[in-house]
Amino acid sequence: MDSIGYWNIRGMNKLNKQLEIRRFIQLNNISLFGILETRIKNKNWGNVRRNIWNNWAICTNNSCHSGGRIWVVWNPSVYHLDVKDMSEQAIHLKVTTRGNLKQFWVTFVYGFNKIAERRNLWRDLRTFSSMVDDAWIIGGDFNNVLYSNDRLGSEITLAEVKPFLDCTHDCKITDLKAVGSFFTWNNKQEVATRVYSRIDRTFINDEWLEAFPDAYAHFMTEGTFDHCPCVIHLDGTPRRKIAAFKYYNMCALAPTFQEIVEKCWSSPVMGTPMFRVAGNQIKKIESMLLIALNEIQKKIRESPFDPDIIAAEIAI
Repeated sequence: MDSIGYWNIRGMNKLNKQLEIRRFIQLNNISLFGILETRIKNKNWGNVRRNIWNNWAICTNNSCHSGGRIWVVWNPSVYHLDVKDMSEQAIHLKVTTRGNLKQFWVTFVYGFNKIAERRNLWRDLRTFSSMVDDAWIIGGDFNNVLYSNDRLGSEITLAEVKPFLDCTHDCKITDLKAVGSFFTWNNKQEVATRVYSRIDRTFINDEWLEAFPDAYAHFMTEGTFDHCPCVIHLDGTPRRKIAAFKYYNMCALAPTFQEIVEKCWSSPVMGTPMFRVAGNQIKKIESMLLIALNEIQKKIRESPFDPDIIAAEIAI
């Protein structure tokens, strides 16, 4: 079964971000995706849609907030969606899988930064829970920690945790089992001021466990972003698709770029001159840089305040 995903990408007006999101969706076999903190300008709306999901359906909560905070996109050949409700901080949907007509509820969340403003989010989720009559999954950036171990580098107070915790109890939802990064956001700063938080979460109700007992959430490394993307595998088996190669200029900013280029260029490749350059060597360069960044961020999971590891991440 095709996967579901969501990601806070902190703005989607630049082409390189649009292409990165499209690549991510293709690689992870995602057919329903929530994009958070889009910041799309009205003049860019049509171009963004054409660049990423020309044949996909889309809904946004722009009618609730002028900033275009949440976009939901889906492949209409895989899923049929009914938008049941939305607010400034959430979009609530009823989903039908076209293959087997299986139905479930999905809510994508992007919470406001201030505690007082998130009160409306907790109210919205309670309202949504009263509408739900089947399996329900809620995912997104809540901008709120839930437990005392959900942040490193900054104190957690009861005042910020309790309203969120009360809401999960009232809605009868629990965390979906997850793998990958525990902390889903960090401020990308130096060791002395670095903060890690678990503010992106995936919740489910009891009916979801019955309908999708093998489902799990995979919080992947964030790469050049500050939030980790989440892929929800409904049948427990991740599948990957091969996508077309894209090169991004940001790769050349890495201090190890020249060394990697020389290493890749010196390795023998069979084929025409064009294939050796476009089809293989450049792909090797970008792959090695992304692999290096991914490995560094995996090490950060184990040693989040190691100065050498953090310096290496910042350098790339």
